[in-house]
Amino acid sequence: MWENEDNKSEESGNLPPFLVLALVMAVFLVAALALLIYQFNTIEEDRKAYAETAGTAAVLRENLLAANQSLADMTEEKENLRKENEALSTALNSKSEELDGIKAEAARTFVPTLYPVKGGSMIEQDAEAEDPAEEEDGEELPDHGAGEVAVADDYQEDDAETEDDGEKGPGVYIRLSEGAYVIAAATGNVTGVSYDEKGRTVITIDHENGYISIYSGNAKALVSEGDRVYGGAAVMVFFEEGARFNYRIQYEGNEADPMSVMEING
Repeated sequence: MWENEDNKSEESGNLPPFLVLALVMAVFLVAALALLIYQFNTIEEDRKAYAETAGTAAVLRENLLAANQSLADMTEEKENLRKENEALSTALNSKSEELDGIKAEAARTFVPTLYPVKGGSMIEQDAEAEDPAEEEDGEELPDHGAGEVAVADDYQEDDAETEDDGEKGPGVYIRLSEGAYVIAAATGNVTGVSYDEKGRTVITIDHENGYISIYSGNAKALVSEGDRVYGGAAVMVFFEEGARFNYRIQYEGNEADPMSVMEING
């Protein structure tokens, strides 16, 4: 009786082999399932990370494309600006040259190059004045607006006797025909209208560049001191045919040869 009970106890303490196998397989399956779940989670995390990386790369690629486009636009704009700058520089240089030409032309208007008589006249060959009555009858003096002028052989800077006053002086003497009048040789300011000791009218024009022109003769002044005159403006008129006047040019305080300055059209 006691032996049967011991056998039952031993039998109850040992599991059947199939049950042990089932338990082992269950453990294996659970472990495998856990591993699969772990790997799945890892793969999912990697997938998400890859997706985020791919998204970031796409954004970076778009930003790079946008940056390249901006660079291309800036390069094109720079080239356009360079061309515009070249065009502006060319225009500026052209305008500068034009302005220099205008300034040079304006400066020339202040140089007393004009022949100081409008109408028939003649520069005397020397300082000795001939009596108008000794001229040949019917002889006409040339019009220096178009005709040829008689040029003095020597510049009369030193004293030379004249018919009108017996005095000597610098400059040139010009004989006028009837109706001719004296004009300003260039633009300037009338700085003096006076009379010398012989009662001759003396007009002085400052051309504001070192040049001063002086006109004197027995004539009527058509300008007043302080007037602004332009080249070619009438400044003095004579009322007798064969009248003569003295024309002088000074440069920086020294007497200059009027013949070296005047442009006489022939």
